Amino acid sequence: MDIKINYEKNDEYYTPKIYWDWIKEYIPTNKIIWESFYGDGKSGNILKELGFSVYSENEDFFEKIKNPPENSICVSNPPFTIKREIVKALLENNI
Repeated sequence: MDIKINYEKNDEYYTPKIYWDWIKEYIPTNKIIWESFYGDGKSGNILKELGFSVYSENEDFFEKIKNPPENSICVSNPPFTIKREIVKALLENNI
């Protein structure tokens, strides 16, 4: 997949810990959580604090999706201006 992405400045809305607390019971514990949109790195740290195994690196999602972390699921707060491209890439890569 060859997508050129220009993120919008207003796409930087980070998920506060309270929201991760609200959804943690719905996140599988037998998988590695791929926090694929690194942002400021805090979401990955919060997920680790909540007891999850987390892969969170400051990498390009569209490059990393070609070789995602093994035994992982994608749990993230992506930039909404490119949500269609993200969902398409996830589906094409069976993630």
